[in-house]
Amino acid sequence: GRNVPPPLPPAAAGTGRGRRPLRAVLGPFTVGPAATAGPAAKRAEPKKVDIGAVAAIGVAVSGAVTALTLILGYVFGLAAWQYPLVLGGLMLVISGPSMLIAWLKLRQRTLGPILEANGWAINGRVNINVKFGTRLTSRAILPAGSSRSLKDPYANEDVARRARLITVLIFIGLIAGIRLHAVHLNDGRYFWQSPPAPPAPAVAAPVP
Repeated sequence: GRNVPPPLPPAAAGTGRGRRPLRAVLGPFTVGPAATAGPAAKRAEPKKVDIGAVAAIGVAVSGAVTALTLILGYVFGLAAWQYPLVLGGLMLVISGPSMLIAWLKLRQRTLGPILEANGWAINGRVNINVKFGTRLTSRAILPAGSSRSLKDPYANEDVARRARLITVLIFIGLIAGIRLHAVHLNDGRYFWQSPPAPPAPAVAAPVP
């Protein structure tokens, strides 16, 4: 709805001392350029650039450039035999912590959860050291008089049956394709194509 200004007080209806200015009576209901230009002027104000942020970015960039310059100057000032040492040091700094963590994790390996999952009651920690790990990962040798079986007793029969069926279908398709190609080479057409029309007999020329 539209704001309606309040009625003028009795003192404003007369003349002389009791009359008050119209702007003082209307108060916030005054509509004019001064009242409508406030929000628009606030929205039209341009965004100010934060001088502190610009200065911080400049300091950070200059510091990074200075550090890079010092590092490059130090690297190019090294002798030829010092480059392998620097490369080895960098690799040690980068890979050293991860290698240490991996070594600590390998020392904590235990065979207890695997044995417990297989039904063995293991009360202690069965740590896998180098000797035990070598024994577990050694190549198994078949005992004397035994034979190797390539059949998996726990294989999925449905999957194996589908694989055999697909193999047979592919083999039949290959044989059929080779046979069709041979027929086409011999007859010049496939079996679903109609034979070509025989050539018309030659007409003998009349004797004069």
